[in-house]
Amino acid sequence: IDIFVNNKNFNSALELLLTNGYTVDSVSNLKNEHHIVLNNGITKLELHKNILNPFTKINETYMQDHTENVVISNQNIRTFDLTTTLLHLFYHLYMDTYLAANNIYFFANKKQFGIANRFLYRAYEIALFAEKYFKDIKWNDIISDIKTQKLRIVFKYMVEDILEIFPNAFPAKLVDAINSLKYYSEQN
Repeated sequence: IDIFVNNKNFNSALELLLTNGYTVDSVSNLKNEHHIVLNNGITKLELHKNILNPFTKINETYMQDHTENVVISNQNIRTFDLTTTLLHLFYHLYMDTYLAANNIYFFANKKQFGIANRFLYRAYEIALFAEKYFKDIKWNDIISDIKTQKLRIVFKYMVEDILEIFPNAFPAKLVDAINSLKYYSEQN
């Protein structure tokens, strides 16, 4: 379970979870800028300081400002609206894709790219979500947000790969916008 807590309430949320039987997972680091992993023996959760890992340099303002309340099992839960959910799915796959593009561990040591199954799952998830909610998604909002981000070229390649598998997943205006972006370049 992923839970995002704004910075001013983060320590209080962490303390609340710790006093209610959660422990910090051994792989977690309390100084991690992205999230802390906690476990109570039944449920594993990630308490997020940021929605996405800060290395992505994604401005999260739109995602934080476009939420809604939903009721699940008689519990009122604040979550992303439909448009923000799709935007988050895009950025989350981008985060994974960028990590894979800059990590040769699997290739060098295992002679394989370990991210392929995860990419296919997430690509399917994005295409299915886009198809199911196509008429309800605010595509212009997605285009506007993507245009404000400092994205690396792997974002474009990621979308091209999704479209190779699911050619009608997105409206042409989104594809045109992604193809016309100037991508952030960095030397590694």
